Amino acid sequence: MQMHDANCTRKGSTRVTPNTESVQLAGKTLHVYTRYSTLAWVHKSNLTITNFVDLDESLALVAPPTKGSPNTRMDPSLLYAQLPHDYDGLVVSFDGSAKTEKNGGYGSCSWIVWKLPEWHIVIAASAYLEVTTVNMAEYNGMNNGVLAALEHGAEHLVIVGDSRLAIQQSLGVIACRKDSLVALLNRHRELTAKLKSVRYLHVVREYNAAADSLAGEALESKVSKVVLNDHRKSELKEQNARNDL
Repeated sequence: MQMHDANCTRKGSTRVTPNTESVQLAGKTLHVYTRYSTLAWVHKSNLTITNFVDLDESLALVAPPTKGSPNTRMDPSLLYAQLPHDYDGLVVSFDGSAKTEKNGGYGSCSWIVWKLPEWHIVIAASAYLEVTTVNMAEYNGMNNGVLAALEHGAEHLVIVGDSRLAIQQSLGVIACRKDSLVALLNRHRELTAKLKSVRYLHVVREYNAAADSLAGEALESKVSKVVLNDHRKSELKEQNARNDL
């Protein structure tokens, strides 16, 4: 899960540290990592975006459109950036899974708090959710991760996940209209308001393997747990490291 360009080759590639764009949103400074200047892209684009997305907020480029979101066309290469190699601090990765209502309507979520640059696991946990949807599960994983980071003294935080919806709504890029998600989004804002800064990074699922693995285990076992076993922690770190090839 070490946030490298999804398009880079394993050997002979040159990884480029992304630009960091800062945008004021609801009184807080949000940072988005990309490999290009998103502000320059926005000002040069002739595309139209629905009126609830401000063109001055380049955060619209953090993830591709989902159903019901603004109809923007974006360069996929903007989406899969990496953290700077010298980043020192806490990172939360999260995931959520759910069965359809026809198949039980239950689900699970997971969260891992990593300490960089050594990618030490501060805490790794998962929760079984008796009634949920996949988007609710993603939000629960993200919120539990932020809460865990705060409990371990986080002041600055990077949040990483493969949920386009949760990240876009957290950034205010797309509207949140479902009551069940509004409550979870409000909770997320309450938690992140306690941080001095928060950054978001969207990754494809394969780059979220460690959190995905934990959520999958909880979905199958229907058991919530905190990972205490050193061998299992090593496995999670290995899953994370595989993306650095």
